[in-house]
Amino acid sequence: MVWPAIRLAFCVGVLVMAVVRGADAHDMALWGPMDDKTMACVKGLKSKMSGPLGCCSVADAYPDPNWDRDNKTGRYRVTIEGREIDVPKDAVVDSVEDCGIKFATVWYYVLRRTDGERTFAVRCFKPGPEN
Repeated sequence: MVWPAIRLAFCVGVLVMAVVRGADAHDMALWGPMDDKTMACVKGLKSKMSGPLGCCSVADAYPDPNWDRDNKTGRYRVTIEGREIDVPKDAVVDSVEDCGIKFATVWYYVLRRTDGERTFAVRCFKPGPEN
């Protein structure tokens, strides 16, 4: 009777891994079609928080026309679903390459706390032209 339980646990584990693996970020075509060179450039953007996989590996990118920079601290703020969120210093994209993107871009994902409240984690942020 132990073997069927082990087989069932293994199958459930494989299924869970397949579902989680299928949850990677994806190109939602928010900005229209991109040529291969631009898409490769965007997918190559990284921050210290994104690690070697890059910004697009686990979070979708969104334009943010309401971003701001605190002149005293130099820290950035973005607006996500009407909330102002401080951008962690390690989330700012390292590259000086703009990839043809002429606006601020934020990569984030949604976290749900145990009380059901939605919070946001900024994975990467590429500032746009200064306001």
